[in-house]
Amino acid sequence: MTANKSATFDDDAKKLVIATSESCFDTTDNGDGTVTITNYHIETCSYDIVIPEKISGKYVSIIGKDAFAGIKECESEGYCSLPKITSVDLNNLSKLKTIGDGSFHSNDLSELNLNGLSSLETIGTYAFGYNKINKLILSKNLLSLKTINERAFYSNDLSELNLNGLPSLTTISSSAFEGNGINSIVLTNLPSLTTIESYAFSRVIKNYIDENDNMLTISYCSPTYTFGNLPKLKDYDSSNNSGVSKYAFCDLMCSQCGEEKPKIIYENDNVSIFKTQPFGYDNTAQCLDD
Repeated sequence: MTANKSATFDDDAKKLVIATSESCFDTTDNGDGTVTITNYHIETCSYDIVIPEKISGKYVSIIGKDAFAGIKECESEGYCSLPKITSVDLNNLSKLKTIGDGSFHSNDLSELNLNGLSSLETIGTYAFGYNKINKLILSKNLLSLKTINERAFYSNDLSELNLNGLPSLTTISSSAFEGNGINSIVLTNLPSLTTIESYAFSRVIKNYIDENDNMLTISYCSPTYTFGNLPKLKDYDSSNNSGVSKYAFCDLMCSQCGEEKPKIIYENDNVSIFKTQPFGYDNTAQCLDD
């Protein structure tokens, strides 16, 4: 009985969050009782968005290409910059299957929680690229997520990443998390994962401005990588483009880090590259070249 009461309380709490007005969204009808969001009227609506579960009585199943992007193609000016979204709440979207290419790119998002999206299957190319995301929750209830596409989280401010317990995830595409200063990566309990492409987790040195306007360079030269329960993940196989690319974790910070090495914790003997050279170094501690 206690568990049921707790679940009911959580559900009711979600309903208390006031969704952004439906008039702020443009949609197209998918013909199956769902809609695709194609545009958000940032000029007249809030920079903090709570996307409603339904628009015009139909479930939102797709967030379309560039729908919430901070830079869009303009008819008269080529590309133009728009006001930046500062937060987005997607937890109402029980039927959302696709976050489209570039859908939230070039904004000011700092935190992102995707845990409520039990129907989500695909995160598109550059979907959240060029934001300021420093906290990402991407595990637990994402039961249907299959693919994290190229540069989906490119150039953000992540310092740690936990991909744990995603039962349907098969592919982490090239450069999916490239351009972050990630110091800790956990890949555990991913029973369907077969492919990690080149530079998926390639890190960079991040520069920050402190409260006194001083430029600070934060170098994470000894990251920790944790691997466990990855039964389908093998070394790269060129015949079907599956497995772990030898450049999957190749580190753009290698040349600046000298002899400092990553700490690797693993429980998966299927992937020999985890024991050799996917981290920006070869077995003689020299930086890898393309």
